[in-house]
Amino acid sequence: MKTMIRKFTLSAILSLCASVSFKLFAGTTYIDNGTSTTYTLNTGDTLYIATGTYTGVIGGFDYGATIIVSNGATFQPSSIPFPNVHGTMYIYGTFKMTTQLRTNSGFTLNNYGIVSLTSATLMSGSGQVWTNNYGAVLNMTGDVSMTNDNKLINYATINCGANFTMTGSTQLINKKNITINGNYTNSGGTLTNEGKFETIGSMTFNAGLAVVNNYCRLISSGGIYNTTGVFNNYSYVWAKDALGLGNIVNSGTIYNAPNTIIHSKNFNNTGIVTGAGNLYFTGLTATTNLGTTGTSGITTDTIKIYDITRANPLTIYDNQTGIVYPNVVYRAFKAPDSNRAYLPMCSAEILAEIPLATNANYFFVNLFDNIPGLTWSAVYDRDAIFEIQRSYDGINFDPIKKLPTEYGRSEYDFSDRQVNTQSPVVYYRIKTTGSGGADKYTATRMVKFSNKKEVTIHTAPNPFTSNFIINYQSAENEMIMIRVFNVSGQQKLAKNVVVHNGFNSINITEAAQLTNGMYIIQMSKGNNIFSSNKVIKQ
Repeated sequence: MKTMIRKFTLSAILSLCASVSFKLFAGTTYIDNGTSTTYTLNTGDTLYIATGTYTGVIGGFDYGATIIVSNGATFQPSSIPFPNVHGTMYIYGTFKMTTQLRTNSGFTLNNYGIVSLTSATLMSGSGQVWTNNYGAVLNMTGDVSMTNDNKLINYATINCGANFTMTGSTQLINKKNITINGNYTNSGGTLTNEGKFETIGSMTFNAGLAVVNNYCRLISSGGIYNTTGVFNNYSYVWAKDALGLGNIVNSGTIYNAPNTIIHSKNFNNTGIVTGAGNLYFTGLTATTNLGTTGTSGITTDTIKIYDITRANPLTIYDNQTGIVYPNVVYRAFKAPDSNRAYLPMCSAEILAEIPLATNANYFFVNLFDNIPGLTWSAVYDRDAIFEIQRSYDGINFDPIKKLPTEYGRSEYDFSDRQVNTQSPVVYYRIKTTGSGGADKYTATRMVKFSNKKEVTIHTAPNPFTSNFIINYQSAENEMIMIRVFNVSGQQKLAKNVVVHNGFNSINITEAAQLTNGMYIIQMSKGNNIFSSNKVIKQ
């Protein structure tokens, strides 16, 4: 809850100042309560939009200048003229632009609230970093253009209403949800998708410089065209046929990792397809010219292709004049379940919000002293059986425990003391067999083991009434994330904390706003959840 700390600091300033400016270090700090004043912000200057709606002109926004928009306030400048747009923004309230936003080298956006850009958005220059933080929303109605080495990182929700283009050595990192209503074109840059990345238009990877790494769910309703790019799939890719454009055309390189899926209607390969995953097609498939599928020589990888309309049983493709190596086999398998795609490499942001199956109120898994603890609530008829299942790859699950439902009981728990803690990732789900024989599954939950013995966590007091303290022994200087979930799995607090090598005492004052009840405290670094504790507020 870094956000809340900033709000508190700002509110303290605002209680002393109103519509005045004063010297702060080498620059000037301006506090605006909703005016149309023109500001030219030089290095060291800070503009606080404290309350109301600001509608003036930002005549200049130099390197080292800062704009902060408070919670409840709106920053809606009539213009921010290019090229002097280099400063840093912190958005806790709302930032609106109805004219083109073109930013320049060094510009930094930290969004914790709502950003709404209704015209074109251009990330020009170099060295820019835009971060859409957990719980924030970034809406870009017009075309979006990223150039050079600029970077966009998404932990929440981004909606793009038109076309999205990347060139140069740009980076787009998605850990939750990005929806593009137009076409997505990567002509030089890296897309790293750990969440849900979906286009209503087409996806095109070209210019020989595009790199796509998909770890979760990549979906297009307008077809996927890998002309000269490098496309690495570690999870699930789907060219939907909802608009009659369920095509994947490859003249670049596709690597499909083991146990992964590429799913489309039609497939045309004149490039290279390697790996050991599964390819599922429902229409016309072709490999022609110098197109190759598989690997020459000795390999343990097997590519499994299923074209359900294949007419010639002697070939893998319908039209096969390209090269198909012996490690490529024709294999009939069940149609992919698009909902299953949230495995196994998706981000923690995605996994935390997977809906549960019918009859399950909640289900989550946390580490307690490096032991996975499963807690779930479900209402079933008498004689139903819970089967707890564990997986080390997110694909193949083994039953580890069966528990009968108990009359009048809705909450259950189980500690997995037999788990291999040397495995970096472990997945759990619960299958329930009712008295009528029907099976239902919960969503899949994941834990990651840090395997660092020096990590120690202690939370006190427990139970608490207002705040509590987390005592954390760290082995290095690092940034960690502290999240608080209720028993329904809903996130109630999130806070980034910088800790130092040695003993750290972290005061969670934001817990005062929580209602009474039990909560789960999760501590993580990146996607690695390394500790969890239960606390109770009285």
